[in-house]
Formats: sequence, structure tokens, C-alpha cells
Amino acid sequence: MSALHVGVIGAGAIGVHVALRLAHAGAEVTVLSRARGKAEAEAGILHAASLDGERVPQTPDRLRFVTDPQALAATELILLCVKSKDTRSACEPLVALPDAARRPVVSFQNGLRNPDTIAALELPAVAGMVSFNVNRVDEDGRAVYHQATSGPLMSATGSSAHERALLARLAALSEAAGMPFERRADMRSVQTGKLLLNLNNAICALSGVSIATSVRTRDLRRSFAASMREGLRIYAAAGERPATIGKLPSRLIAWLLPLPDAVVLRVAKSLITIDPRARSSTLQDLEAGKRTEIESLNGELVRLAEAAGAPCPINRWIVDEVHRLEAMDTPAFHDPAALWAAIQPLTR
Repeated sequence: MSALHVGVIGAGAIGVHVALRLAHAGAEVTVLSRARGKAEAEAGILHAASLDGERVPQTPDRLRFVTDPQALAATELILLCVKSKDTRSACEPLVALPDAARRPVVSFQNGLRNPDTIAALELPAVAGMVSFNVNRVDEDGRAVYHQATSGPLMSATGSSAHERALLARLAALSEAAGMPFERRADMRSVQTGKLLLNLNNAICALSGVSIATSVRTRDLRRSFAASMREGLRIYAAAGERPATIGKLPSRLIAWLLPLPDAVVLRVAKSLITIDPRARSSTLQDLEAGKRTEIESLNGELVRLAEAAGAPCPINRWIVDEVHRLEAMDTPAFHDPAALWAAIQPLTR
């Protein structure tokens, strides 16, 4: 059997990291990127690094970067790694490719609605999830895409024998690359469960701190827990059943987070590995002056709450506050105590 030919749309941290590791494991990978990404690939400076620091260099004979969507015509499935706001525009060129109806598009994105957006274009949509964080680190002339937190890749099982076979091959390659891969029949629940954990993105962004610092800071954990508890209430009103992501259910995590540092930090070490350099994507966007994905994170809860007639003061305030920081030339980050002081009254 010939190597699986995987297309990756989006040459951000997740897209490049996954592409490099899949190619190193034996896949043929074509990455649709902007000109800068293609130039960096042609310069041979791209590297991936696993959570334990193992380096994966470019594999030129199996990995190429392109700027023309037509170059994806030979691929067998697509990994979509763009921001949610770009889902439709990224997928529209796929409609005109030969055999578009037989080329699954796996959504490795934040948010809940991307598979529906893909399916609306009459493309075969597969819900997926990347449960780990990736940071780009520029060092010694190399661009290193470093896995910064632990966790697997996930996807739905597929709706046809053709899709299931392709996803099985993708999972095998991912495992060979050192990236655990789970195929799940409950991806809607997985997505809603992951969204609750992703609420910490905004807490890190509003305070301007790394993920590890947010876990070590009690007032930030209190803020995160408050947004999670509100999310759980909204899910109950909307009839959503979030899956457990990792070792503890979300309800228990929300209970644990506000406890004293000594308790939380001892438990956290057994639950997740976090590189000290890991930074939330929302914070990275704010620092780079880019539009964030807050509408696909906390904003999803605001929309669910509106549809279900449920209150949502905490996450609505967080969305508005992130947008306020987006509009600043230099974001004015909140001190952890000040952030909790703003959120705490909304819990009543």
C-alpha cells in the first residue's frame, strides 16, 4: 500500500507540528500555507519537538509546502488547522477539486460549529480535536514547533467504510509519530468537554501569563473555575453532555481549581504535563495584534445560553473584555487579583 497522502490547510503552530511529525512517520504531506511558510520550508528551517524534547526535522522527500489549493488534488484526506473564522474560505477551494466527495476534511480546530460549516459546502466533514498546545520557538536560525502540553489527537470514527479506512491509517501514522490518536463515537461530547478546558485560554490572555503560571495562581484558577461552572450550567440548560477530557470530569476540575495551591499543584502534576513556555493561543494572538478566537471559545457558551434562555454573565464579560484588549495597540493585562475581583461579583 502506498503512503497515505495527507493535506494540511493552515501553517500555524498546530498545522506545521502535525505535518512535520506525520511526514517523519511515513506519510506524504502537502501543506497549504502562505508564502512565508513556503519560504521557511524551502529554507529547511522547520523542526518539530515532542513534549519530551525529541526533535523531528523536515523530511523533504515527503513534505512540501504549497500556496495553490489545486496542489491538494492528489491528497486523500485533509486536516483543517485554520481558525474557525476562516473555515468556510479555507474549504471553498476544495469543492472544485476532483473527488471532493471522497476526501474527508478533519476539523482540528477550536469551537463547536466547524464540521457543520464544512458539511454545508457538501464536503465530507469529520469532527476532530487537538488536545495539546504547540508553541513556535525561534532558535539558532530554526523554527521549532514545540509540543507544550500533553494529550492526544482525536477524531470521529467516520460515516462510511471509506472514511473509516482513511482515519484508521491516519491514526496508525499518528501513533507511529508519537502522537496518541483516539477515534471517538461521541465527538460532540468531546468537543463540548474540550471547550470547557479551553476557557482557560481567555484567562491566560486577560492576565498575560503562561499556562503554567495560570495553574500556579489561585485567583486565576478561581476565574477559570467560575467560567467552567457557568459553562456546565449552560450545557445542562442546552441538553449538552460534555465528555471527560483527560483524567478528571470537568465538574470535578471546576471544584478542584479554587482550592489552595498546595492541593491543586500536587494533583495537577499527575493530570497534565505543561512546558513552562506554553502560552495560550488567545494570548499569542493578542500579543501579535491579531483577532482572537474568543467567539469560538467563550463566545460559543454565550450563543448556547441565548438559545437555551440561560444566564451567562461571566463568559459574556470575558468575551467583551478580550475584544476590548484586541482593540488596544498594547493590551492592558489584568493583575490576577483584579481579574478575580471583576469576575467574582458575576458569580452571584
